[in-house]
Amino acid sequence: MKVKNALYLATVFSGCLLFAGFASGAELKLNTQDFAPFSYEVNGVVSGPAADIIRKICGEAKIDCSMHLLPWRRAQDEVANGTAQGLFVIGWNEERAKTLYFSPPLLNTEYGFLFEKTIRSSSNRSQI
Repeated sequence: MKVKNALYLATVFSGCLLFAGFASGAELKLNTQDFAPFSYEVNGVVSGPAADIIRKICGEAKIDCSMHLLPWRRAQDEVANGTAQGLFVIGWNEERAKTLYFSPPLLNTEYGFLFEKTIRSSSNRSQI
């Protein structure tokens, strides 16, 4: 990620925290789900590109951010009841936008349908 993009995200993230009345020096608890390759656990530590970006932003903003990998329903419930302040990596939809503020995207990606270029049949092998 380019430094310019990291600074932009740090600025947006910091602004969101100020808007939410988040005090400097407080802990920000962020929840995610097991959603490899974007977020997953390695030896009890939330890992993946989204976690790396968030750690960098929190470090630059001098905010203590903890990340927790939970079942999706529990992750959402903790934000709804105020025991966590945010969720990551989630996609926007109209229902979520009623109760959540969405930052600019941390990652751009495309999903696809992948399969082997050759199809093997019992009689021959053909190219797609």
